[in-house]
Amino acid sequence: MSFPVISSRAVKQRRSVFSDDVRNLERSHVMSVPEALSVSARRSKRPDFDDPLHLLDDLTNRPVDPLFEDATLLKDRKQGPVATAITKTITFLICVAVGIGSIIAIQELHKDTRQKVREELANQVSSTYERSETLSGDIDSLKSQVDTLSEQLAGAQSQDSVATTDALANGTSAVEGPGVVITVADPRESDSEKGSSPRDSTTSRIKTITDTDLQKIVAALWAGGAEAISINDVRLGVQSAVRAAGDAILVGVTPIESTYTIQAIGDQGTLQKSLSAGSTAEFFATLEGQGIYPNVATKSKIKLEAAGQPDISHAERNE
Repeated sequence: MSFPVISSRAVKQRRSVFSDDVRNLERSHVMSVPEALSVSARRSKRPDFDDPLHLLDDLTNRPVDPLFEDATLLKDRKQGPVATAITKTITFLICVAVGIGSIIAIQELHKDTRQKVREELANQVSSTYERSETLSGDIDSLKSQVDTLSEQLAGAQSQDSVATTDALANGTSAVEGPGVVITVADPRESDSEKGSSPRDSTTSRIKTITDTDLQKIVAALWAGGAEAISINDVRLGVQSAVRAAGDAILVGVTPIESTYTIQAIGDQGTLQKSLSAGSTAEFFATLEGQGIYPNVATKSKIKLEAAGQPDISHAERNE
């Protein structure tokens, strides 16, 4: 019924032997007898076809692979109830996992980006502050080396020399001496000790120490003849400033927090008098009315570290 195959190219086994479902094959005719005869007749007209024409004849008259033709002869398989249940369960679990993963991804994408920006800025401020502290330490170390070399070259300088006096006055040299210590804290800390309500009667809000309050105390100490002042162990120099930056208070570039300890070296009697008279006394009374109680104490020996070297780029000595 078909063109004879050359014996050298004949298959050794029939293709149905390679199929696992050979036993399920049913008897079926791919084409009817008249169609097969017509194909045979067409192919027998020219028994001298060469190989290329064989290939063209196969592509034209039999485009479907024989294995696919075998597959069409099999009955459709049906899954059992157990296999169906397992398939549905696995599909459901996959859908649930994909859904949960999508929800988590959406939540991550919709997080508050401002919080991330704030955290990044806080990290930058912290790293900048640490770098500033490191550079300040390096400056102090280099200054100490310069002073040592200067003493070696010019001889030991007396304590009343102009250079030493300027260094003490400018805050670029560590000092010690008698003085007073003022301790003041936010009402959240001092209120528990005094038992009063730390509320501002005009604003009905809790009063806290501000940079302006610290500036008033420092100004009163300078007016009372203080020779050196520090706040929370941060020495005030000629270019130091006490200012607010957001919710924090900075002394120069160093942030400080409550409780605030202000140390001043000078005549103890004069300093106490400057804090207990005039506008400063009224200011302290106002703070006590708001639940903030400054504590002034004398100390026979106060040690203050040197402030950073001032940055002078425009001022020049007038000869």
